Amino acid sequence: MRDWAKTCQGCGGKCCGAYPLPSELLGRFADRLQVPCGFMPLDDEYTMPLTTDGMCPFLSRHDGLCVVYRDRAPVCRAYGEIPELPCQKLHPEAALLSVHETVVRIGKRLGLDLTAMRVET
Repeated sequence: MRDWAKTCQGCGGKCCGAYPLPSELLGRFADRLQVPCGFMPLDDEYTMPLTTDGMCPFLSRHDGLCVVYRDRAPVCRAYGEIPELPCQKLHPEAALLSVHETVVRIGKRLGLDLTAMRVET
């Protein structure tokens, strides 16, 4: 398994969009949110954070690093490890996926049907 802490340095958070996150994680680390955001519950376990820039609320806008990296969400751990979510730093062609396509892929992995969700960038 790749050492993502080193791979992600200098990336600037290319894969750190505002994707469905465990509600528990958002609650436990609410004091570490980097930007104001809204929340849209998706089911009993997952919530969609809504940020004005479309990026993860735990991504530092100063250095591009995750402020909850050690405790990051399963979707964040899956990036680069599964074919549906390739690392955009190592595979720049993956950046061509639309935000909607990425959200749908993540939802599918979580057992959520997010095809009707409208995602604007």
